[in-house]
Amino acid sequence: GGVGQLGSFGDVTKAKVEAGNWHRVVIGVKCASSGGNKGELRTWIDSKPGCVLKSEAIMSNGRFSIDLDGLYLFSSQDPTMMPGNIEVRTVRVDQVMATDAYVLANRARDKVISMLNEERKRKID
Repeated sequence: GGVGQLGSFGDVTKAKVEAGNWHRVVIGVKCASSGGNKGELRTWIDSKPGCVLKSEAIMSNGRFSIDLDGLYLFSSQDPTMMPGNIEVRTVRVDQVMATDAYVLANRARDKVISMLNEERKRKID
């Protein structure tokens, strides 16, 4: 299926996660700084655009802001919301909102970092 939020998951015929396969998922969030303004959430799956969501619910210091006391990736505080198992190999947090060009430009770098992390894991095991 698609990756998104608030009922918006983009065009799942073009960008979707399939069980049993590794995927590069990029989530960009730009929080609105004040009430009445809309923040934006965008997703990409394997560099293909997915969800584009603009909402007043995406606010600074709200549920879409990074909170080091509780950062949930592909998860929820409510386990009934996320049945099944998801494995996460690498996470990177940037200070800029991702764009289509940014996601494509960093694709090769992310793949190399992911492969290096897998190699380190094999050496530890």
